[in-house]
Parts: sequence; structure tokens; C-alpha cells
Amino acid sequence: MAKQKKKPQESIPLEDIFISYRKRVNGLSSSKARTYTISGIALSVILIAVSSALFYFHIFGSWIPAFIGAPAGVILFLISLGAIYRTSIGDWGIWQMRERLSFRRRIRRVLIWLVVYLLVFIPLGGYIPYGVGGVVIISLVLTSITFVRRTPEELRLAQEGLPDPRDVAEEEEKDEYADDEGELEETDEADTVYYDEQRGGVGGKLG
Repeated sequence: MAKQKKKPQESIPLEDIFISYRKRVNGLSSSKARTYTISGIALSVILIAVSSALFYFHIFGSWIPAFIGAPAGVILFLISLGAIYRTSIGDWGIWQMRERLSFRRRIRRVLIWLVVYLLVFIPLGGYIPYGVGGVVIISLVLTSITFVRRTPEELRLAQEGLPDPRDVAEEEEKDEYADDEGELEETDEADTVYYDEQRGGVGGKLG
């Protein structure tokens, strides 16, 4: 009986984009990477300045300045991501959270980030240059997508209706913690022992 060939795992378009970008970035020489970084930052500064000037001098409506400044957010995001891929910054613990946290927990983290953004940046909106605010929003959205995107293994588990082992471990840890807390409460209620100075001995009650 002929063996059935294993189906190749379907690629994920979004994941393929990041893999392709990482290969390109890692393939650059140091001089080229430096040139692209400096050029990208300079171009971003120009776009932010033009976008902010057009908005504040009311030369155009708000949409055209936003359209002009938007590429700056993408450029700065790609430069930052390239730096993480090429340098030891990528080894820092904060960048390993995507591997440590499940898809569900990453969604929760992103929601917390968005709430923090709303609480901090909205009150300061009038003091932040228009182009800078747009860059922050675009960079935050792209960073959230990069962080949240599912890995091939996570996608397989979701398609097969299986739980993520990291979620299972988290639930088990919560259950153990709850059990320990319950045992401590029972001990506190049952045993009350103290030193009685007047009697010169131990007083209280044992459950």
C-alpha cells in the first residue's frame, strides 16, 4: 500500500512578507543598511515637516497632509524592525513576547497598549505636531499587527480546533494559585494562635 504524501503546510501571506523582509534586511551590507537608515530618517523628517506645515497653515484640508505624512510612519517602522532583525536588540526579552504569549494573550496586550495610547496621546493631541501624531498612530498599528499575527503553528491549532498549549498552561497555573489561596484562607480561619502576655503563655484556638 502506497504511503500518502504529507500535505505541505500552507503558507501565510502576512508571515511570508515578514520572512521576505527579514531575509532582505539581513542580506544587506553594513554600509548599505546605514545608507538606507539615514536616508529613510531624513525622508521621514521632511514628510512630517511638510505634513505639519500644510495642516497648520490650512493650505489643504486635513486629508492631503495626512496622506503626505503617512509614508513616514511606514518608513520609520521598517527601519525599527530592520534594526531589531540585524542587531542584538532582537535578543532582548521584550521582543521574545510573541513566542512566549499565545495569540489570545497577545490580543489582550495590544488592547492594553491602545488604552494607554488613548489615555496619554489624546489629551496631548493639541500639543503634538500633526505629522508626528499620524506617524505615531501608523507605527502603533503596524507594530500591533507585527506582534499579534499568528504563527503557522497557531493557525494549524485554530483550524483543528485545538487549544494553544500556552493557554492551557496559564489556566492550570491560575487553578493552582486559586487552590493555594483557598488553603491559606481555610488555615487562617481554623487556626488562631497568639501569645498571651497576661497568662504568660500561648492562647487562641486550633481548628
